[in-house]
Order: sequence, then C-alpha cells, then structure tokens
Amino acid sequence: MRRLLAVLSLVLTAIGVPSGAQNAPALQDLPEMPVSTYAEIHHDKTVLTVDLRAEKAIGAAMFELARRPEAFSDIPNGCLAVLIIDDTVSRQDVADAVSLFGDRGCTVFRLAGNAADWVAARLAGKAKPRKRRGPGDVPFIVPRGLCERLDPAQVFK
Repeated sequence: MRRLLAVLSLVLTAIGVPSGAQNAPALQDLPEMPVSTYAEIHHDKTVLTVDLRAEKAIGAAMFELARRPEAFSDIPNGCLAVLIIDDTVSRQDVADAVSLFGDRGCTVFRLAGNAADWVAARLAGKAKPRKRRGPGDVPFIVPRGLCERLDPAQVFK
C-alpha cells in the first residue's frame, strides 16, 4: 500500500500536479483519481478524504471516512488529499481546500465520477436519518439514597 502511494506521489510530482496556494487550480484542472484507485487506498492513514459538497448531497452519498476541511486539525505532511466534489461546489471552496492541503505538501486530487458511481462502488451509501433526542426522550430515575447510603429506589440490571 505504501509502495503504491510512493509511486503515485512520484509520478504526480514528475508530471507537475499543482499543490499549494499559488497554484490553486480550477475544478476541471484538478487531477482526477479513478474510483477504483481510491477504493484500494482510501483506508490508508496518509489518504485524507475531504468532502466539499452541500449537506443535502452528503446525505445522498455519504462517505465513511470523509470529513469537512475544517475538521482536519492535524494534516500530515506529504499526504494525499482526495476532494469529493460535485457541480454545486464553488471554485473558491475548491481553491481554499487546495491551499489548505497543498501548503502542507499534500498532493490534491478530486474523486472521479458522481454520487451514483461512488454508491455503485460501495464507497458511499445513503445516510441513515438520525433520530433527534431531546429532554424526556430517555427515561431516567435517580436512585434514592445515593448519597445517604440507603437502599436504592430502582436496581438497574
């Protein structure tokens, strides 16, 4: 796995893949990573999956390991950053992400294809609706005598 990443980084450096703030490319100028390649390497710790899509689009095809750019507090030097982008992502958001990861020496790609391709390759799935919990949703009884060393009102088993 590491050998594949090393070879991939060397090839990309040799062909001049842009990385860094001064070279913030347009969406179509970012090199594409094929879905099959991403499927092989996405669990590696040096591969960062960055989702730039809107919340609604993320719900339609959610990636297990993907995070928003602001969620990356510790970006390792020389990593591979794979951007998940659709047609609703602004050029400025792409440029900001390329700057953020490129300044750390990361090689930046965009994942090829669209949501249907990603779901078909089992890289993404539909988000399960979250049940909102609020006060009173979960019953809880405070045991009587907790501090007084008396018998509890209820025994949890």
